Amino acid sequence: MAPSSLSALPEPSTSRAGLGDPLPAGIEAYDAGGSDHEVAFRMPEYAAVVVGDSMIAEPGCAPRVWPDEESVRPALRALLERPLDLLLLTHGEPVLADGGAALERALEA
Repeated sequence: MAPSSLSALPEPSTSRAGLGDPLPAGIEAYDAGGSDHEVAFRMPEYAAVVVGDSMIAEPGCAPRVWPDEESVRPALRALLERPLDLLLLTHGEPVLADGGAALERALEA
């Protein structure tokens, strides 16, 4: 049996959301380019962005754009239009301060 604190959680959604659709907790979905139609998620409350396969950071290295497809860089650049402190990568260490500068450096590399 689940702890009582978990009983207050909403039922998981089984529907799919598209870009621009309202998401829970004010999360926003953005196109992150690429042939696999990558998505980045912005959490405005925390000035945070979560990126999937459009960026990676190998151990001990700064984040970089990957893959280097034509549509990825302009899509990621659009994320700089709003404050960005936390850059959270699904493949690599997170950037926990000045994520906008880290993203800018990756885009310029």
